Amino acid sequence: MKQTRVHPPQAIQGERVQPLWSVADVMSMLSLSRPKVYALIASEGLPTVRFGRAIRIVPASFQRWLAQREQAQ
Repeated sequence: MKQTRVHPPQAIQGERVQPLWSVADVMSMLSLSRPKVYALIASEGLPTVRFGRAIRIVPASFQRWLAQREQAQ
């Protein structure tokens, strides 16, 4: 069986790829339940990236979304 090497993330246009957050990561950061985070995704426009059934959140998109919510109040 041939082994494949896992390479670190490559630079994209001179920038390193940031790790994506899971729903569990966002739950922990916001001290919210899993159903509440999914509700934010479904009804409040929390931006996500989907890979099949896996849902991930891009940190920069999350920060913009949070700042927009803060300004709207």
